[in-house]
Amino acid sequence: MTLRSYVTSRRWLWTLVVLALAGFQLYLGHWQWERYQLRLAEQAQLTTALRQDALDLTATSELPSTDRDLHFRRARATGTWDLEHQLVWVGPMDRMESGPHLVTPLLLGDNDAILVDRGWISAVHNTPAAWRVLPLPDADSLQGLLVPGRAVPDPEVLETQERPVLFWSSMDLEAMQEQIPWNLRPYYLHLEPAGEVPGAGDGPVPTMYRLRTQPSMHLGYVVQWGMSALTILLLYILIIRFLDRRAAMREVERTGSGTAVAEL
Repeated sequence: MTLRSYVTSRRWLWTLVVLALAGFQLYLGHWQWERYQLRLAEQAQLTTALRQDALDLTATSELPSTDRDLHFRRARATGTWDLEHQLVWVGPMDRMESGPHLVTPLLLGDNDAILVDRGWISAVHNTPAAWRVLPLPDADSLQGLLVPGRAVPDPEVLETQERPVLFWSSMDLEAMQEQIPWNLRPYYLHLEPAGEVPGAGDGPVPTMYRLRTQPSMHLGYVVQWGMSALTILLLYILIIRFLDRRAAMREVERTGSGTAVAEL
């Protein structure tokens, strides 16, 4: 069997299809490898940041000069709650069920504010009026994790919802800024559980922050797509060998010569 077996007049199109399919799967594997590297970097950054002392968000002169150095750092904040511009982030998953999180602006002073993920709330709390009566944590002793915003554009949802948009599929801080009158920090504060954790019906339930996906999951996809591409190529080679051998056997039956089989 030679390369010519794959590019005959009847097979060249199938060969291109198989190569394109295998190439696409290898591309998906490479894409997952890049995501694996990204998650490893995030995990390393999170681990390093958690080992450092908590920051005081009101002491702006003591904060790192770049926003990236703030990501995943523990921080303390004091301020005033703005209950008129609350919203719900419906993206996270907690307690093995859909978990909307209540997000409330915290005024730090001088038109400066930060969004605070106060925690998981029950689906029965689905209106701004219900959010306003939920118990508030002490704004003089807040502590949590600084998390960068993640924009997952959903133009259809943003166009169809009335303004202001109350329910968000991602923590798109830039888009949220358009409906909040304060200058928002380019990260939000994820409150950590402290003391007695309230029940879901009593108010927001703070949750421990965790990465959306673990690096090992993406590595598994890399192996999966790579093996899939290899399997397709091997199957195609075996099919071509089978077809060539069958054609040779028929040629032997027709001519009575074993030359064609010997060449295989």
